[in-house]
Amino acid sequence: MRSFWEIPDEVDAEWTARRRLSALLRELNQRCIDSEQGLEQAAVLVEQALALVPPGRTSRQAYADGSYVTVPAKYPDRGAMMGLCNPIAPPLLAKTEGDITTCVVALDERYVGAPGMAHGGIVAACFDQICGHAIVMGGEGALTTELTIRYHRPVPLHTEVTFSVQVTGRKRRKLTIEGKCVRDGERLADCHGVFVAIDPEMARRVIPSGELP
Repeated sequence: MRSFWEIPDEVDAEWTARRRLSALLRELNQRCIDSEQGLEQAAVLVEQALALVPPGRTSRQAYADGSYVTVPAKYPDRGAMMGLCNPIAPPLLAKTEGDITTCVVALDERYVGAPGMAHGGIVAACFDQICGHAIVMGGEGALTTELTIRYHRPVPLHTEVTFSVQVTGRKRRKLTIEGKCVRDGERLADCHGVFVAIDPEMARRVIPSGELP
């Protein structure tokens, strides 16, 4: 059964255009980092493109007026880590089978830390997103209260690595999750997360205020 928040494969024309624009911007972002040619001309064209795309509504504004939940997957598809409609997202494409959630991703130069290596904060963000996705696919909503990352080896750029996480325990509303990042069987990083489950009524109180109960 498809989760309430699961991002669909087939979308309407406007949604498809947003995904296409985001994919092009990802490639442009990468070339902005590593190319030495055509930058001034590209900047002029981007200025022209900006004039075609006016500012819109934020996710918080949409949540406040209730439109956020009219098409539930619309805003997750604009999310910072998994959103196909977000040009800063890798994007992470996670899948859940049984109680294990996994994601295979090759991070690019947009996420560089030391040369050739992914920034440690990006690795942590990947873990955080996939842990949250695992909880959502289990039918709940939750917010991160604690996330501990243990780095064993650098996570390389431009190379597929696999993140996998599993909910390992629950005490009242607190869920614990363990995860790992590996490449060709070699463990690169581990995570331990604690999340607090929230129901729709609690979400309506927590999200506008930014304060956990």
